Amino acid sequence: MITYLLNHIEAFKVALRRLFYAKAGSLVMFLIIGITTCLPMSALLFLENIKQASSQIEYSAEISIFLINEYKDDDLKTFTSFLKEQPIVSKMTFEKKEDAWVKLQKKIMIDGDSLIERNPLPDSFYLSLATLDENEIDYLVKELKEFAIIDDVLLDSAWVNKLNSILSLGELIINFLGILLLSVLAVIIGNTIRLQALSFKDEIEVSKLIGASNAFIRRPFLYTGIFYGIGGAVVAIAIIKLMIFIFNYYAYVIESILGLNISINDLLITHYLTMITLTIVIGWLASYFSTNRTLSKVKNNS
Repeated sequence: MITYLLNHIEAFKVALRRLFYAKAGSLVMFLIIGITTCLPMSALLFLENIKQASSQIEYSAEISIFLINEYKDDDLKTFTSFLKEQPIVSKMTFEKKEDAWVKLQKKIMIDGDSLIERNPLPDSFYLSLATLDENEIDYLVKELKEFAIIDDVLLDSAWVNKLNSILSLGELIINFLGILLLSVLAVIIGNTIRLQALSFKDEIEVSKLIGASNAFIRRPFLYTGIFYGIGGAVVAIAIIKLMIFIFNYYAYVIESILGLNISINDLLITHYLTMITLTIVIGWLASYFSTNRTLSKVKNNS
């Protein structure tokens, strides 16, 4: 166990020495990995802020509920109590058919009483919703239709569905972009490690001659890949933080001049931890396969 730990410590030191030895190359790798990782993270930052902004919108979408012509007052009280208990209903308005009829006549500028003997409009409720969740909205509509007092329910949800579709499409694009760029990272790190391994070809051959195992030879390169992943993640986080700071600074200036409140909220710590983990895993895997490929070539040549 002690020997195993000492081998890892020595490999750790060797990897650090190689990074410091090639300072310019290491810095370039950190920048490449950081910028590449920053692209999907920036898209995620944009999408998360859109979601947060949409959750704070004062919703103009409404559920229009039309009642039957004749109903009991007790039924109306029961239904009204039910609506008040619904957490996704932010605002409720009840309109008597007489008031609706007067408003309609004023709007179309006719004397409807002289044309129609009886008011054709029903009593109605108008509900403003406080959610974009289609499942919650559909469930509420289903419950509303179970009341005998209800004649019809109309849901103005077209814009809600469009917004949800846009957000879902955005998430799909970000996932695709993330997978594509992470694949690019794997290729970049893998080629870099392969070139490093080839530059140490003579050292690897000597190590194998004196009985060093592939795991022993491979270990410093694996740590190098891990360091590349960590360094790239740090650069990506620094870029995102700087981008948020600059945007919010100028947004504050605009707010002081025009009175517009525009700002970007930072990503959650879980987003950053996920990004760091992914870059480390990709760095390790790319180094592992590249080193194995190099070791196979050295073995075949020998």
